[in-house]
Amino acid sequence: VSDDASVISAHTLDGPLTSNVPALQRRTTFLGRVDFRPRRTHALSIRYDLFDDVEEGRGVGGLRLAEQAYTTTERRDRVQLKDRHVVSSRMLNEVRASASRERQQDGALATGSSIVVAGAFTGGASQTFTADREASAHVEDVATLTLRGHTARVGARVKTNWMDALDASNFGGTFSFASLPELSEGRPL
Repeated sequence: VSDDASVISAHTLDGPLTSNVPALQRRTTFLGRVDFRPRRTHALSIRYDLFDDVEEGRGVGGLRLAEQAYTTTERRDRVQLKDRHVVSSRMLNEVRASASRERQQDGALATGSSIVVAGAFTGGASQTFTADREASAHVEDVATLTLRGHTARVGARVKTNWMDALDASNFGGTFSFASLPELSEGRPL
């Protein structure tokens, strides 16, 4: 948990503006593992890990006004399974499987336009919006054989991966002005 603040120091049509805006961060991590031995020659292991991070109040500070704030989120989940089985004194079989999912998002769809006044401030709706998602899974089976003092490993692996990326930044548009007087006259660059 982090409760910080960003300092805004800008010039608007109403005059100088100095303020603090909360910048919050919440992070959760978890790791769990269970090992199980149904027999002396058979071992199972299951593992799960989680990373979850949320940051609010990003993109604010300096000349960027509080209305420019956006939230970022990131979450990763992963499950792993391992099955180790001694089939005989000459053969060991291992099966490993895993699945994971990741999601990351910065901002949201713009609700309006952004206004940039050179050297004075940046205000209006945040134009930041990206989202990435990824999922993957894999399974592998490997047999280790020992024959007359020689060891051989034979196996197969299957893996799949799915990705989706979206960038909808600046979909609300940005109006740029050279100075505050040009903003008050409604004359963008």
